[in-house]
Amino acid sequence: MSYPSSSSSSPIPLSNIYSDKVANVLCRIPETSGALSLLDETRRLKKARRMLVAEHVYGLVTTEPVLTCQMIHEMTGLIVLSYEIVRKPGGNDGIFLYDGLMRGSAGEHFGSREQLLCFDTKVNGNDTKHVRRSCHPNALLKHVVAPEGKLGVILVASEDISKTMEVTLPFDADWRDSNSTLECSRHKDDMELCQMEKERRALAADRSLYGSSNDLNGNEKGYN
Repeated sequence: MSYPSSSSSSPIPLSNIYSDKVANVLCRIPETSGALSLLDETRRLKKARRMLVAEHVYGLVTTEPVLTCQMIHEMTGLIVLSYEIVRKPGGNDGIFLYDGLMRGSAGEHFGSREQLLCFDTKVNGNDTKHVRRSCHPNALLKHVVAPEGKLGVILVASEDISKTMEVTLPFDADWRDSNSTLECSRHKDDMELCQMEKERRALAADRSLYGSSNDLNGNEKGYN
């Protein structure tokens, strides 16, 4: 396992922990111009923090109005390749699938499945470990590559968000593969109203009748 250095020459702390396999992927990706300045600005001007959104339930909530495309908060944690961690399709609490290294600026896929990452925010994470998912999310994840192959992943508003509104992310890209109920913040009290959960249930029923499919890593996956 590779750990970030704490060199005093770095203008910002390098907050993530990387598996050796992720470090090997990142060292081959070109540095993003202005990455350190973007990360420094995001950390100084973060626009959300952990707050109670229901009884005994925390979420990430804005502390000021956020406009579309504005940076909200950096996500930190342990970064591993998708096959290096056990997770539930669609998303576990505190574990986020990230396919941004596989996509071009227009969202087209161009990378290999070797670049499919997972963030475990329960390890070395910050307030973003409390971000919940929704079928109507208001934020998404974007990345920059800093010097020495360090990755910065930032929550960015996908629509205008008012002050004291909960920040939510989409379900992980493999949500259709899940055999268990999705956890949607918008419909947490009645998942029957979540259209994505309805689709997931229909697909799970089909799998139980017709067999297996492939997961995001290209492996055949059996279903009970």
